[in-house]
Formats: sequence, C-alpha cells, structure tokens
Amino acid sequence: MRENLKIGKREITWAMILLSLVIPFVMSFLGMHELLSSHISIIFVAVLLTLCWVLNFSETTSKIDFLILIINSVFLLINVLFNESYGIVLNFYSYIIAFLIFERIVFSTRQITIIRASISACITILLFSFQITKAYGFLFITYKGNEVNSNTYGILWLALCYNLVLLIDALGESKWKIVLFAVVIGWSGKFIWESKCRTAIMALFFFCVCFLFKKWNYRKILLMIVIAGIVFPGIYILMYESLGNVEVLGKSLFSGRQIVWLSTWEYIKSMPILGSGTENMISMGNGAFTDSAHNTYLGIWKTLGLVPLITFIFYLFQIKDYTEMGKKAFLSCVLICVFETLLTDPSYNLVFVSLLMNRRKEK
Repeated sequence: MRENLKIGKREITWAMILLSLVIPFVMSFLGMHELLSSHISIIFVAVLLTLCWVLNFSETTSKIDFLILIINSVFLLINVLFNESYGIVLNFYSYIIAFLIFERIVFSTRQITIIRASISACITILLFSFQITKAYGFLFITYKGNEVNSNTYGILWLALCYNLVLLIDALGESKWKIVLFAVVIGWSGKFIWESKCRTAIMALFFFCVCFLFKKWNYRKILLMIVIAGIVFPGIYILMYESLGNVEVLGKSLFSGRQIVWLSTWEYIKSMPILGSGTENMISMGNGAFTDSAHNTYLGIWKTLGLVPLITFIFYLFQIKDYTEMGKKAFLSCVLICVFETLLTDPSYNLVFVSLLMNRRKEK
C-alpha cells in the first residue's frame, strides 16, 4: 500500500513538472504572450512547482534549505513592498524551488524520456514558427509579428540541442549513440552559428570539450566559472578602455556591455542589500535602456539584493546529478551566466534548470 502511494505521488509530481515546463510554450502557441513569458505563465508555473515541492517536501528540503527559503522569503517580500518587483521575485522563487525538485527527486527513465521529448518538440515547433530573413550577414527574426532577438534564437537552439542530447543519453547504450550525438550537435550548431549568438557558440564549444573528458572535476570548474562571472565585468570594462573597438565573429567585442555593467554597478552601490528592483532601467548608452544586466550575478544583485545572490551561488554548488551529461550541459549554462541572465530569464530558465533532473539508475 505504501509503495503504491509512493509511486502515485511520483507520477503526480512528474505530471505537474511536465505541465510546468510545457505550459509557457502552449500559452505562446495560443497567443497568450509574445514569446515564452508573461505574468500569468510565471504565476501558473510557480503554483505548479509549489504543489510539487509541498508534495515531496521531506525528499527535497532539509532544515538548512528551509531556513534559506525563510530568509530569502523575508528579503523578497521586502523587495516586493519597496520595489514592486512581483514578476522577478516570483520567478526567482520558482528557480529555487525548481532546483530542489529537479535535482533531488529521482525519476524513471520513462518519465525523463517523455519530458525530454516533450520539451524538444515544443522548442522545435517554436523555432520553426519563426519567420527568418537574412540580410547584411544577420538574421532578422519575427514571431507572430514581434521581433525576436537573434541571441534568444541561438539560446533556444542551444536548449533544443541539450534536451535532444539528454534524450539520446536516456535511451540506453547503443553503438549508434555517439553518431546521434554528433548529428544533433552538428545540426543545432549550424543554426547557433548562423544566429551569431556568441554566448551560445561558446557554451556549445565548452560542452563539446567537456563531452570528450570522462574524468573531470565539476566543482573546481564551476568555481572558476562563478568567480569569472563575478569579476569579469570589471576586467571587461578595463579591456575596453585599453583596447578600444575589436571585432569577433563580425560583431564588436565591446558591443555595449561595458555601459550596461557600469550602469548596473551604480544601482548595486546605491542598494547593495535589498536591491533596486526592475523599475530602475539600466542604461545602454545613447538614451537607450534595458531591464537586463547581461550578467546573471549582477542582475540578481541589482534587482533582488545580496541574499538572493548568495543563495543562487550556494545552490549552484549543491548539484549531485546522477547523469554526467546533464551536469556538463548545465555547466555550460553557468558559463553563459557571465554574459547573459540565462538562469533567471523567465523565458527559458526552467528549461535549462531541468537539465539537472535525476534519472534512476536502471539495470
């Protein structure tokens, strides 16, 4: 009886997780938001993940985790009261809960396979729904009349690549597995290259390098990447002042991030503990503004404050995923965090966090 209840609980959890991952795509296909994010989808996903978390509380949450969640809840609530950053606060809450669920609950190969196949199908439909024209060496992309950033296009192809790779990896041993890996990486890599999304190109290359090594120290590599994510913005600004304009892949190496990071840092200095929310827009120069810090660590610190930033970094080092392929893919995502707000972007952050889902070792 107890075993049946356990199996039933796991199936319910799996169904809610599957729904939370595909519902943003479904809402997008139905025209409920422009791409993959809206307030209604953020709320819907947060509710589903909370139900999963409560249902599996003893498996996912230690006393330390619960204390961390309580402390963060206080700071996030203060942020909402002073900065009215409802969306970003709820999205960060979902990220932490999703991390606990995806990384600490063990799913069957069948469940993982269905999730990977479903996500892959949703991303494929979305990508091939884009209207793309090429001019002057660049891609001009629209989706239902709305312009899509070419970096977003490249990152979505990266998400598709990783989900297909992990889908193949979950299907068991086969002499054709390495060939399938090569086909998927090569096919996805072609579109990523055409997008000229340098962060996605760099991440895929980094993943391929990790893919070739069986013996590697995840924590040491992660530590170096996290340190780079925190200190590189300062180095980048100094490089700009020393080198001036330099082009990489036909695009300026200094394409404005130095201005964005300087502007973000000014906000951090003014509100280092509680953050300043999203209402205070970040300067891009020439009178233009953005809500993206183009660096996950600076983005969290600027919008939510110091405690959520420390929490984000803390959970990066708690990964104990059974599948090495998932850890390698996620590690390359952490690398992107140096240049993008990848793991806090509500459009696709949970798709990348789901790479950490544990698969039961089956004979």
